[in-house]
Amino acid sequence: MRNLNYIGSKNKLLGFIKKVVDLNRTKKSVVFGDLFAGTGIVGQNFAEDFKIVSNDAEYYSYVISYAILRSRYSTKMKNLIKQLNQLTDLKEGLISKYYSVLGEEKRNFFSPENAKKADTIRLKIDEMFSKKEINKKEKMFLLGSLLVSIDRIANTTSVYGAYLKKLKSSALKPLVLEPIHQKRKIKKGNKIYNNDIMDLDLEYDIVYLDPPYNNRQYSANYAPLNFIAMYDKRIVPYGKTGLLENYFKSDFCSKAKAKDTMTQLVSKLKTKHLLIS
Repeated sequence: MRNLNYIGSKNKLLGFIKKVVDLNRTKKSVVFGDLFAGTGIVGQNFAEDFKIVSNDAEYYSYVISYAILRSRYSTKMKNLIKQLNQLTDLKEGLISKYYSVLGEEKRNFFSPENAKKADTIRLKIDEMFSKKEINKKEKMFLLGSLLVSIDRIANTTSVYGAYLKKLKSSALKPLVLEPIHQKRKIKKGNKIYNNDIMDLDLEYDIVYLDPPYNNRQYSANYAPLNFIAMYDKRIVPYGKTGLLENYFKSDFCSKAKAKDTMTQLVSKLKTKHLLIS
């Protein structure tokens, strides 16, 4: 599985997390809640043994988790990815306009060529969906694949809170759309949500929580990915880094609110076991 270059990724902790879960689970443990899903890597790690409930307030995370947990790789996806990579009539769209030097704000997140390639692919995905050539699961697979692929050639140090003045070597490489995963079978029953965690009212056997733990808002640090995922011309990014108006602000990123918010969350969760990073 391909992952984003992500703040607080739990990739290196997966072995430890699995050990703790295996020590505490029972034969009746069925539902695993990954409620700050991020890159979706934790939910993916337990998808063979549980029905996963994945949630994140960020839309790009919702798309990625949906692609991982509900969309399967297929010969059709393989062929469509090949076709998308071979598109040559590149168009300047919303990514070029708002997140490359081709736009008025000159935001240097992606090279002009990669921005146009991403726009062309993104527009084609929407076109195929509107013509019913692909269904929702297939659209989300392609869109999730685009998000993780474009992240590899982003002109940033890691997050999207700032871009580099000059294009770094990896940002000069051409965008290549690669599948987010290659699993041809996906276990049924997984549920994916795009909610404020405080609004969820579900029941679980095991819940894993990995809330934000500093004052950096994910919506601010990953605004371009949210924009690419939504690709809505009614949204006009603003400021030097192309933030989105009314972006989600988590109380977990506030020193004054984090403790009370965590207390409220833990008290309302309906789960037999709770694991917190």
